[in-house]
Amino acid sequence: GLGFNVSVYPTQQFEEAHTTNSPIVYTMAVAFVFLFAISVFFVYDFFVERRQTKVMLTATKSSAIVNSLFPANVRDRLMEEQNINEKDHKRIAAFQTLGR
Repeated sequence: GLGFNVSVYPTQQFEEAHTTNSPIVYTMAVAFVFLFAISVFFVYDFFVERRQTKVMLTATKSSAIVNSLFPANVRDRLMEEQNINEKDHKRIAAFQTLGR
């Protein structure tokens, strides 16, 4: 068949009217949002890691104190009571949230 090839070019005035900085502005905005989200994640991770280190240090110190003050059978009984109290507290908290 017959084929036609049509080439259309904008005038200088038309091209200038439609050429803007919008793509660059939008790209920079999206990049800023991603960089902000990444930085928030790293700051959050830093604080969680620091908190975890403090909790672990406190737990280690508490365990060392209990180990040094009490005989093994008393220490084991104290630890068992603590575990039971924690389980009861979790059950009560779960029950309370169901009742709301």
